[in-house]
Amino acid sequence: MLTKLSMICAVSFGIIMALLFSRNRTEKKENSFDTQKLKTVAIATGTIMLLAYTFAYTNGMFLFDAAYIYRGINLTPQSVSDKWLSPYLSVLDMGVNMPWLGGVFAVLFMILSVYLIVDMLNITSKAGIWVVAGLCSTNSSIICQQEYTGGNYTGEVALLFACLAAWCANKGKRNLRNFIFTIFFVALSAGTYGAYVSVVPCLMIISSITDILQGQSAKKNWMNIIEKFIKFLFGIVLYYVVLRLEMYFLEAGLQSYMGEDALASASGILGMLEWIPTAYRNVMYYYVGGSAGGFLPSYMAHIMMTALGMGSFIFVIYFCKRTKKIQLEKGNLLLLLILLMVFPLAINLIYVMASGNVHFLMIFTYVMPFILLVTVAEKMREDDDGRWNYRAACTAFYSCVAIFICCSIVFANAIFSRYYGMYVEAQSIGTRVLDRIENCENFTGTERIVIIGAMQNDTYYGSTDENRAEVFDALIGCANYRNINGVNYGSWLRRFVTNILGSNMDYTSYTTFTKCIESENLDSQEVEILENMNYFPRYESVQKIGDIIFIKFPDDI
Repeated sequence: MLTKLSMICAVSFGIIMALLFSRNRTEKKENSFDTQKLKTVAIATGTIMLLAYTFAYTNGMFLFDAAYIYRGINLTPQSVSDKWLSPYLSVLDMGVNMPWLGGVFAVLFMILSVYLIVDMLNITSKAGIWVVAGLCSTNSSIICQQEYTGGNYTGEVALLFACLAAWCANKGKRNLRNFIFTIFFVALSAGTYGAYVSVVPCLMIISSITDILQGQSAKKNWMNIIEKFIKFLFGIVLYYVVLRLEMYFLEAGLQSYMGEDALASASGILGMLEWIPTAYRNVMYYYVGGSAGGFLPSYMAHIMMTALGMGSFIFVIYFCKRTKKIQLEKGNLLLLLILLMVFPLAINLIYVMASGNVHFLMIFTYVMPFILLVTVAEKMREDDDGRWNYRAACTAFYSCVAIFICCSIVFANAIFSRYYGMYVEAQSIGTRVLDRIENCENFTGTERIVIIGAMQNDTYYGSTDENRAEVFDALIGCANYRNINGVNYGSWLRRFVTNILGSNMDYTSYTTFTKCIESENLDSQEVEILENMNYFPRYESVQKIGDIIFIKFPDDI
């Protein structure tokens, strides 16, 4: 099994490298590989990612999802996930799941992704490249991925496939090979982590908007966008066909996590369309609501709004400057309006695909409006006609975005410092739990362990409202002040003591006392003992009743 998976990954990786580094003599010179641009991208992306994530890459902190994957990944799941390619990525590091190694892959894949973006959009200035590298590398979803999966690179791989698909659709020649490559990479991106496949239509739209502003033929623009849309649609169809084949051969249904099971039926897929109006509302609220939907600290949300306003001003200026040339090609103005109307939906396409089940690991495409504005700023700098005010406007915009990127780097380090504190606390709590278990009377090591309730409901573990910095007002991962520690819930504690602390006993967790009584075969005397137990870590909060050791936490959820 592992050999077959290794071959699949090796072939896929070979195709990627061949596409990136081969030179077709029949193509135009501007489509050839630019080593100088790659060097600038590598320096910019590598520097920013290391500034933001070095602490995460060099400190093993296994909480949340990282505690689950630390001991390796099961390649034969009981239920099918829509991320059908994701488990096989472990072949790259043989399931070691070490943060530093995952960090190496994450940086390399991000470098390739940023290169494809700036090459496809013809961003040539060092300032523009650094800004794009910073925006992509410090996106909220990338920050949280490093946190939740211990330096995992799943998001970067999905992003790379998406950028390859968009690059092929925009830079490649019109032939069968290019068509196959595009739909192939769209399917691989969706199969790795579906949230990143939205990058493909976003980059396609940005490229088409740029072509319109440059005065390219309206007929050519319409043909290009229709062709790009067809390629993307075929890629999604291919992704879905592979998903259905996996369900068929494994004889398993789709898991219900984040609404994935909606893909199992036509009614579920059609039901996704109901989320389109809300997707528009949420994406607009993110940029103009003053809080970035809660994903960022409030001060960063205001910096982001300021940068967006400055970039939009540049867009309007450049549009006014190019209006006559745009209007010379009838149909360009209409297409531009359509693309600008569809753009917000492309940004939040995952919201529709996930039927509204979206969290902070799924919002990478929220960076796309800034990629568009950077692209437009680059064009205006090239066509400044010697006007100092054009260059001044672009410089001010880049400066504001640079401040935002610097704040994002600090934000990432603040999250990881708190994450480390939570990991130390989880080790302390987990060790104390095991000590209390092992000191139960007549302990044999073969007992079942039942965890009731959740410790985040107990003020003993700290108040959520005292002494928090503004940076922890964000609702992402460890920046969310409501996450007191990394083992708040019984299921998290169970995961930590088994996978990280190595306790191989049989653990079961219940969110409430009532659910425990309903599920366990207990007599009235045993129920009474449970009712009179204190909450951990207090006296008599861990007791052996029959062949079961119970650990009790508050269950006021």
